[in-house]
Amino acid sequence: MASDNMAIIGLLIAIYGALLATVNSVVQVIAHRKDRADVVLKVRPNMSALNDPRYANMKLTLVTAINRGKRPVTICGFSSKLLDSRDEYLLGDIRPTLPHEITESQSITAFVNEGGGDLSQIEYYYVWDSVGRNFRISLVPWYRRLASQFRRKFAHVDRIKKHSAKA
Repeated sequence: MASDNMAIIGLLIAIYGALLATVNSVVQVIAHRKDRADVVLKVRPNMSALNDPRYANMKLTLVTAINRGKRPVTICGFSSKLLDSRDEYLLGDIRPTLPHEITESQSITAFVNEGGGDLSQIEYYYVWDSVGRNFRISLVPWYRRLASQFRRKFAHVDRIKKHSAKA
């Protein structure tokens, strides 16, 4: 009788310990995920500037990188990738100037002149930090990105075959 009660009590203590360890592990994982750099990009097209002669009669797209994480991040550049192209375009009009460290809830913005090209062909904008991590925002649906990646991959193979056939 007493040994049965001791076994039940031991089993209950073991279950309590397992549950407590699981809850502790989940809390640690959540804390670890919150305690990292997390840069989010926001894109605002069709913006106009009032009382600024640099942007008179221009439509602008603003690409803003915001640090949602707890760790500071040093942003080193802004760029964009075009659909079906291997070309990437560096965004140059950025405030504050690069490289710039952004801490929790701070932001940095790039200004893109919409008159400078066909912005509907931009697949995504991205920023990179001082350790080489990329943070991006996609502007087209996943199936167009997939088709674009497929075309990029095999356009290069076709180009190599054409050049080797000419030689």
